[in-house]
Amino acid sequence: MSQAEWDVYVLSLQQKNQVDALISLIQQGHERELLFSVVGGYGLDALYGRLTRDHHDFDIVIKAVDEANYKQLLVELGYRHFQSGANPDVKRFINLSP
Repeated sequence: MSQAEWDVYVLSLQQKNQVDALISLIQQGHERELLFSVVGGYGLDALYGRLTRDHHDFDIVIKAVDEANYKQLLVELGYRHFQSGANPDVKRFINLSP
């Protein structure tokens, strides 16, 4: 990515929807006193203080003791669990909301 592209990033509609979904998850988690960290691309963007590019997913790390509560929250927000990859400790969810 060139410096000019870095300086003039514009959100796509898909990206805006994803940011809205992440903000909703953060707000709902906060209301339920669920602690987590946003990592990956959005985590880096938070450190930069702005969005730098489109992301195709968002990654969060939660405490193991909160797993059931987070699963319930994700289902309530329209996500469904699916398993992919060889690591059973990595939980993946997909948003089925329009």
